[in-house]
Amino acid sequence: MRRFSFLLPLLAIAVSACAPKVSETTIIQGRIEGGTADKITITVQDYDIFGEPVEIVDGTFRYELATNPAIVATVACYMGHNPVSQQPLIPDGSELTLVFSPDGATLTSSNKKSVNYRFLELLRVEEEQNDIATKYVTLRQTGAPKEQIDSLVSLGGPISERLQAMYREYLEKEKDNYLFVEGLSNLGDQIPDEQKDSLINTLDSAVIKTARIQNMQKDIQARLRSKEGMPFLDFTVVQDPAHPETSTVKFSDYIGKGKYVLVDFWASWCGPCRAEMPNLVDVYNTYRGEDFDMLSVAVWEDASPSLKAAPGLGIVWDQIVNAQSIPTDLYGINGIPHVILFGPDGTILRRNLYGVKIAQTVKEYLGR
Repeated sequence: MRRFSFLLPLLAIAVSACAPKVSETTIIQGRIEGGTADKITITVQDYDIFGEPVEIVDGTFRYELATNPAIVATVACYMGHNPVSQQPLIPDGSELTLVFSPDGATLTSSNKKSVNYRFLELLRVEEEQNDIATKYVTLRQTGAPKEQIDSLVSLGGPISERLQAMYREYLEKEKDNYLFVEGLSNLGDQIPDEQKDSLINTLDSAVIKTARIQNMQKDIQARLRSKEGMPFLDFTVVQDPAHPETSTVKFSDYIGKGKYVLVDFWASWCGPCRAEMPNLVDVYNTYRGEDFDMLSVAVWEDASPSLKAAPGLGIVWDQIVNAQSIPTDLYGINGIPHVILFGPDGTILRRNLYGVKIAQTVKEYLGR
């Protein structure tokens, strides 16, 4: 192979010369059918464009976006003040046709090799999965026969597997566009944070600079600093801004004081948080004592709704309220409830506990 190495630069030039030139502008040709809209707006991630109005002339519109395959844009269709349909797209330099009709939105790409064409394929498969999920919920709610439910589940399995394969393929082959972001976002906890961090470092610089990746990287770094086996990270919360001198608390007021402490990060408006509360109440009633305690930290809301909801949910243990995003940013938490068990010295023992795992883990560490 080494004897032919002189050919490689020439081959690279030849391939580059044959590659199609990407336009600096992505053109959207749009049409409104059936009186489905009187206004169109464009929202572009990472740009200073939010809800920019687009003129409709004789039921058609034309819009030009600066080409950037690392981001996603959404075209929203409005009737009056109400959004009736919307369509995401990637400004990848291809010419796009977008039609809003009573049946929804239809987007087509002129280039079958474009990023947008592959994005549309992803959206179609995700829609199939969503349809299966919706039908599943309906069958369960209406008490359909088990055979009918099982048949639907068997249909959903291959679709889910296909999506997983697509997401993983994006991590390998779409390092210069938004599809990578979709892959990494949807695979979630299936990929360890260390691997996610390494993957991000292999991306094209334009993708790394996007808000989605920047935020993702921020969360990953926070979780790596607060992973299991690491010491707890302290934070301070002013629970009542009108009286900071009497309402300011620190996380270290409760953690690292010689007890195992189970901490629940939650919010009163969060349905899954409320659903988890009976498990937490059972754990508290079973294990509270000299070696174990619990703490609830209310995030992403003001103090009032948290304090109002707590008694009805059985929260009789210590609380920190009005924490907003202070602890979630620090610990890289992007979904609640998020339950963490801390050791007597403040070491983070287990993260992201839920359901029966909460009681099992507490029992394991307490040995009783």
